Formats: sequence, structure tokens, C-alpha cells
Amino acid sequence: MDWRHTLINLSTRCPMELDAVGRILEVLVQEPTVLETGRQRYRHYQQAGLAITTHTL
Repeated sequence: MDWRHTLINLSTRCPMELDAVGRILEVLVQEPTVLETGRQRYRHYQQAGLAITTHTL
């Protein structure tokens, strides 16, 4: 995968053009509001048909 197509999402919103991105990286801190918006984005990515891999650090 070409790293030029990797987006590090530091926003609480989903990227506008998912088809232009090959990989999305997100890091979530363990705060309730951050986790809830992260879950919403996760569901959005699932509905968009993206392959999702999670990692616990």
C-alpha cells in the first residue's frame, strides 16, 4: 500500500471522500465522548464497506 493514500484522522468526523483514501488510521483516547464518536465513525466505515482492523494498545 502506498502511504500517500493513508489518512491519519484526528478529527471527530469521517473523511468526506472515503474512496480517495486507501487507509484510515485513528487513535482513540479512553474518554466517553471520544469513544462514542469513534463508534459512530466505525459504524459509518462498516456501512461504507471498508475492511476494519482494530488494535488495542
